[in-house]
Amino acid sequence: MKNFPASCKKISWMAIAGILCLFPCRCLFAQSSQVTYDATVHDFGKIQEADGPVSFTFTFTNTSRTLFLIEFVSVSCGCTTPEYSKEPVLPGKTGQIKVTYNPLGRPGVFNTPVIVTSNERRDQVTLTIKGEVVPKPKTIQDQFPTVLSDNGLFAATNNLIFGYLEQGNQKIQSLEIYNNGTKPMRLEARLTPESRAWEPLCTIEIIPALLQPQERGTIRFTYDLRQSDSYGLLATAFVVTIDGQQTSKPIAAYATATDDFSQWTEEELNQAPKAFFSAQFHHFGTAPRNRNLTREFQIRNDGNSPLVIRKVTANGPNITYALPQTSLAPGESTTLRVTLKTSDQSERMSESLSIVVNDPDRPMREIRLGANVE
Repeated sequence: MKNFPASCKKISWMAIAGILCLFPCRCLFAQSSQVTYDATVHDFGKIQEADGPVSFTFTFTNTSRTLFLIEFVSVSCGCTTPEYSKEPVLPGKTGQIKVTYNPLGRPGVFNTPVIVTSNERRDQVTLTIKGEVVPKPKTIQDQFPTVLSDNGLFAATNNLIFGYLEQGNQKIQSLEIYNNGTKPMRLEARLTPESRAWEPLCTIEIIPALLQPQERGTIRFTYDLRQSDSYGLLATAFVVTIDGQQTSKPIAAYATATDDFSQWTEEELNQAPKAFFSAQFHHFGTAPRNRNLTREFQIRNDGNSPLVIRKVTANGPNITYALPQTSLAPGESTTLRVTLKTSDQSERMSESLSIVVNDPDRPMREIRLGANVE
């Protein structure tokens, strides 16, 4: 036999274990590991979110006559981090698995599994950590992270999301605000010039209108479709004025106006139209500047009554469409032709159409086009 270099003779336990695990023979790693854990569940009890991560170390003993090797440890979320030895544990020796839980942003009860897989793949063990996170007291900045003005008017957010808004109904959303300044603020709200077309559909009320220092208030925004037959995306922006001076950051309100299906009977739902789209996304890949890129989409009515396309809204300045018909009998189809005009500079583009239909299963669909402009 040839003489091998001395360096080749230095094979670690890890290498031996890795090689033997590759062969499905009756070798020592095919046997049961017979590992005993001191505990498989740890209850942290109540922990404070403000105190940061907590850890517990599970200890086990190799009670078999063979080597025991942890191949991997899996967890269910990023809040849990396991640490363990990558070396084999000899018979009669002990090993450890340290599990760290980060409570940041996770108030309440938790019960998190940690699955340990060894060189004997059938020998999986589930360890569990549990407890209850006591949330840290929220500061004013935590509760009102949106700064509406430099002189101390804060808000919980600057986006009000209504979701679907059915015909003949109204919805109200409230937004909390806070005067972090040193003087009283007389507040009013007004729509931006671009949103004034929606003025008949919305009202805005600020309570109280005079907000004292360190006082909380509420902005109540209402979308009202009881006297309207509007369909599609409602996107409204307004600004708050303080003593007549306009603040710097607008607040946006979004809703999608659809038919009201809440009173439909089961028979009506069974006979409803069903909108089928051949696709709802297309990427043109790399495209030159200032070009019109066109894609066709098939829309078909797979239901049992006429499908009506209530509204198509372009959600960007560079997307247009052509739709030859907006009402489809059962089994009938039409072609939606969508064009994306590429910009005059290199960038990744993505624009979309919102389509509202009288399909109770999914009354709003989106067609999205993308391109890498060079």
